Amino acid sequence: MEEDPKYEYWVYLMEWCNRMSKIYGSIVCDKNGDKLDWGQAICREWYGENWRELVDDNISIEQLKKVVKRAEEWEKGSIPDWVDVKNG
Repeated sequence: MEEDPKYEYWVYLMEWCNRMSKIYGSIVCDKNGDKLDWGQAICREWYGENWRELVDDNISIEQLKKVVKRAEEWEKGSIPDWVDVKNG
């Protein structure tokens, strides 16, 4: 069976979630008071405020690469404006 070409990016994002949880805790709060885990937070960052309606399991590999790049930037300190840094 051939490996999914997206597999390494999904693994990276799972590992990113674990790293971010260890550094910042498991909850990310937004400025509306909503609490997200890191997987939800990267979806919120990529798809926007209405991410729950927009998230797509069939994301293209090109888009997935961009999500990984954004996760890397976030890990290096480029925190999104919607994150409530004081509370999460």
